[in-house]
Amino acid sequence: MQALHDDFGVRHECFASPLNAELASFGSLFPDVDSFFGSTGSFFDYFPHTGSFQCHPPADHAAVERTLAHVAELLLTASAVESATRQAAAAGAAAASEEETNAGKEGGGDGGVGGDLAAGCALEQPLGFILILPAGFGPGSGGGDDGAHLAALRRAWAPLVPFLRRECTLHDSGTGGHGDRPDAHQSTKVFWLQND
Repeated sequence: MQALHDDFGVRHECFASPLNAELASFGSLFPDVDSFFGSTGSFFDYFPHTGSFQCHPPADHAAVERTLAHVAELLLTASAVESATRQAAAAGAAAASEEETNAGKEGGGDGGVGGDLAAGCALEQPLGFILILPAGFGPGSGGGDDGAHLAALRRAWAPLVPFLRRECTLHDSGTGGHGDRPDAHQSTKVFWLQND
């Protein structure tokens, strides 16, 4: 968790409890009790537009599918807000530039203000998720033997593919133990999802 905090700016765990949370801010199943310990409530009732989040949902089909759908909704919303902000900044810069041109024709323009206006409209930081899932729940994976779950998983991943920055295997269950570490029960994949 320290590496995610230091290298990716993760400041919130989407699925935790007061007993296993490693960050001061976390989402949990029982916000009525856990809020006293820093819980922001259920991840599915949490709607950030910026920031970096560690997201390790329970490893069952329903929870993973619901998590993927919520992450997709958050990333798509954040991207729409970012696009609107860029368009507003560009429109403001164009209007200021036109005013400068008109003022310059009248002899009173000093130039350069439009660029300053666009530079002053800095966008907020992006929205990103470090998603940790069993290997069978990744895009294009089997997701188990059940065809219905596989179809649902593929539908859930479809809107997320444009936001996928990196994918790696964290634990590989087929490699055997490593010294004092036991075999991984199940291979784990880590996905970095972020808007631009």
